[in-house]
Amino acid sequence: MSIAMNNEIVNNALNFAEKQIQQERKNVFSIIGYLTVAIIFILYLDNIGWRLDTFLFTVVGIILPLIAILSFLVLLGYAIYRKCKSQSCHQTFLIALAGLGIVALIFGAFMLAGTLGLGPVPQ
Repeated sequence: MSIAMNNEIVNNALNFAEKQIQQERKNVFSIIGYLTVAIIFILYLDNIGWRLDTFLFTVVGIILPLIAILSFLVLLGYAIYRKCKSQSCHQTFLIALAGLGIVALIFGAFMLAGTLGLGPVPQ
């Protein structure tokens, strides 16, 4: 074996070890993130007294519309970007409008539930 071949083998092994360490670091950060979200979720449930109706109204009334509005804005920006680059953007516009429609349906359902007296009643 020549010295160049030995150097290449050592460099490849070191590069592989570096990439493996980076991947393990990413895995550790994702595990820490998931555990943090789970702990915050458990503390939130404990704070609301383990009432499922309050949790559902929070998720459906606050979190889902925020996700739909943010996805609408991001997809609208991406569709405009694709339009400026003369690429196909019709499907992206339709999906963005679907996100806006989800928000309209959720708020409409809450208004209907409030009108019919089906929501949580203040005491």
